[in-house]
Amino acid sequence: MPSSPDRVFRSPIRYAICRDGVHIAYQVVGDGPIDVLCVPGFVCHLDLWWDAPTDELVRRLASFSRLILFDKRGMGLSDRPEKIDAEDWVEDACAVLDAVGSERAVILGISAGGCTAALLAAGHPERIRALVIFGGYARMLRGDDYELGYDRDTIESFISGTEANWGTTFGLELYAPSRASDPMAQAYIVRYATIAASPRAGATFLRALAEIDIRYALPTITAPTLILHAARDQNVPIEAARYSRDLIPGAELVELDSDIHLLWLSDVVDEIGQEIEKFVAQTDPATTAAIDAALAGTHRSDRNKARDRYRHPKETLTFFGLRRDMTVVEIWPGGGWYTEVLAPVLKGKGKLYAAQYGASSPFDLPYIFWR
Repeated sequence: MPSSPDRVFRSPIRYAICRDGVHIAYQVVGDGPIDVLCVPGFVCHLDLWWDAPTDELVRRLASFSRLILFDKRGMGLSDRPEKIDAEDWVEDACAVLDAVGSERAVILGISAGGCTAALLAAGHPERIRALVIFGGYARMLRGDDYELGYDRDTIESFISGTEANWGTTFGLELYAPSRASDPMAQAYIVRYATIAASPRAGATFLRALAEIDIRYALPTITAPTLILHAARDQNVPIEAARYSRDLIPGAELVELDSDIHLLWLSDVVDEIGQEIEKFVAQTDPATTAAIDAALAGTHRSDRNKARDRYRHPKETLTFFGLRRDMTVVEIWPGGGWYTEVLAPVLKGKGKLYAAQYGASSPFDLPYIFWR
């Protein structure tokens, strides 16, 4: 069980300096053993994380990790140079990792930030523990060999409309159809745009994103990869996520029951948090090694070891996201088959409670807990 999401460490805003002198605003939340770097999408501002449904997501991620948030160059609290491209955003992410002393991190790329996250994973595999992409895509512009995108005229029309209507609800029906008439969502997207970037900056970003094509990089990604995507996304159709899944070796795709592309307004934040936490736990080499050691331990009887082939303990514990720092309650442990696996894994950093029914009544009395 992770620590309480209500109690998270939140650092002041700090600045990383890129090789070209650009200052990148970042914030660290939580102090867990695993680093998670969030790469924001189209535009962003660090304060937006805390004033939306994503407040809950941030707290959940920070309950088991050291969560690293930042504003890419050109937006939010970071410097706004005249020229910006996707490679610059990769440099921004690396500068932030250096500033916080992170050697290897889980990279969470959100929407257009998924392109940056994928390029980071492909170009700097030694720094990537795992890759998570929400609402991402490999390419936006339709071409002779790519039919999933939009034609250039449609994209340019949308960009022009976005710039002309910056600071209004323009685009909300595309980003979050089911919340387009929600006054709270309307107020949020207005604030989202006005504090994150200027109209011209927003249009500049969209034009840069329209030219991105990372299909060449996806097959080279070696990090474990999870793709999360709203099944009824109108902005980036689910087919784009399936396309990326097929190109990234071993990638897993979870199709979310939602039509909301904009993470900050998502109606499935709980599920997103659960999927990310479970996936991150599965990529923890220390926990995997501890489970392997426990299963092979001399403290286990030959009879219990013989049952492993039928009960699949490693796969089961990995599926449930077991981590060495968790508190685990084992209900009705019986002969202790799972206990003898859990106890060595949790020893030192975690806690294991066994719970048994009272002796007088197997069902009506409260549980008796012991450690």
